[in-house]
Amino acid sequence: MEQLRVSTAEADTLERRFEIYGFMDMGFQRVWSGTRAASIGTGSPRALTFVLGNVNLYFDATPFTGWRGLTELRLTNYPNGFVTRTGVPALGAAEERVSTSVFDVNAPDPGWSEVKWGGMVLEQSWIQGTLNDWFAARIGYFLTPFGIWSIDHGTPTLIALSRPQFTRGRFYPDHQLGLQALGQVSEGSWTFSYVGYVSNGKTQGEVDVTDDKAFGGRLSAASTRPFPFAIGFAGYTGRYSEKVTEVDPTDTLVIREREVTAYRQWDLGADFSLDVGDFRLRSEAAIERIEYEDGKRELVYDMPGTGWTDRTLWAFYLLGAYRLPWLGLEPYLAFELYRYPTPLSEAAVIPGAGLNVHFSTDVQLKAQFADAHFFDFDGTNHATHDTTMFASRLVMSF
Repeated sequence: MEQLRVSTAEADTLERRFEIYGFMDMGFQRVWSGTRAASIGTGSPRALTFVLGNVNLYFDATPFTGWRGLTELRLTNYPNGFVTRTGVPALGAAEERVSTSVFDVNAPDPGWSEVKWGGMVLEQSWIQGTLNDWFAARIGYFLTPFGIWSIDHGTPTLIALSRPQFTRGRFYPDHQLGLQALGQVSEGSWTFSYVGYVSNGKTQGEVDVTDDKAFGGRLSAASTRPFPFAIGFAGYTGRYSEKVTEVDPTDTLVIREREVTAYRQWDLGADFSLDVGDFRLRSEAAIERIEYEDGKRELVYDMPGTGWTDRTLWAFYLLGAYRLPWLGLEPYLAFELYRYPTPLSEAAVIPGAGLNVHFSTDVQLKAQFADAHFFDFDGTNHATHDTTMFASRLVMSF
C-alpha cells in the first residue's frame, strides 16, 4: 500500500475502496403488564433491566467504478436466555430456556473459565452494479423497500425507538433474498425513485421450496420546495409454502415432500414524510390480504384442531417531532392503530411519547413510552393483555 501511494489523489482513491462503519445503541427498559398478559410468553422480563440493543457493522466495498458490495451484520448475545418452551404445570412440564454458557477450553487454565457465546444477525448483504443514476441491479439479501422504517432502518436515522407493529415482519417480510432493479431521475426540485424486485418471498428456511416467486416494488417522489417532503407507494405479493419431508407410507424406501401450509398474500402501502424547519412528520398506512388454500391452513399458535382463517389486516401510524432551540432536545408524539386479528384480540391502539437528545451528529439519547391497548371492534375489551413499555437507548454512529 505504501508503495502504491504515489500521490494524495491515488491514496484517497485507495481509501475509498473499502470502508467499515456502523452504529450501536444500548440502555435500559421496563415493561408493565398484567400477570396474564400474552407478552410474558415472549420471555421478555417485566423488571427494570439494562439491554444491549444493536451493534451493527457495515462492510462497504467499491472495487471499481460502477460496482459495490455491502454487508450489514448485527452482533448480539442471542440466543442466550431465549424461552424455547413455556411451563405447563398441568402436564408437569417446566419452562425451558437456552443457555449458551460453555467452558472456555482455549483459556490458559484447566478450562474452568466460562464464556457465553452469542450470534450474528445478517441484516443485508448484496452486490450492486450501477449503469447510471436511473438504473442499477442488485442481487442478494436486502431490506424490503416498503415504507419509511425499512428504508431508514438504523437507530441513528429513526425518530422513535419503538417500531410500528406492522413493520416487524408481521405483514410483508422485512428481509428478502432476490434480485432488484432500482434508480432515480431528478427534474428541477423533484427526485423520482423506483425499486422493483423478484424474490423468494416468505420462506420456511433460507431458500425457496417452490418455483413460485414473490414480486414487489416501491415508487417515491421527493421535493425540496417549498420544504422537504416525500411520498411513496409500495406493493408486495407472494405465495408462502411450507413443506415437510417424510417417508412414503406405502414404501419406506421412498422419501416424499408434502405441502402442509400454503397461502397467497397481497400487501399495499403508502408513506409520507415532511420536514418544515425543526418539525418532522412521518406517517404510513398498509393493508394486507391473506387467502389460504383448501386444507393447507396454519395452526393457530400451534394448537391442534385450529386453523387461521382468510383475513384482511391493516395498520396506520402518525409520528411528529419538533427540535427545540436549546440543549438538542427533540420531543415527539406517536400514534398507531392496527388490525391483526388473533384469539387474543382483534386490534390494538398504541399511543406513545418520547424525547431525543442530540449531543452531536453522531451521539443521541433516545427515550420513549408506549402504551398498547388491545380490543375488538365490536367493543370487547382485552385489557388483560394491555402492556406499557419504557425504553431508552444511548446511540452512537461511527
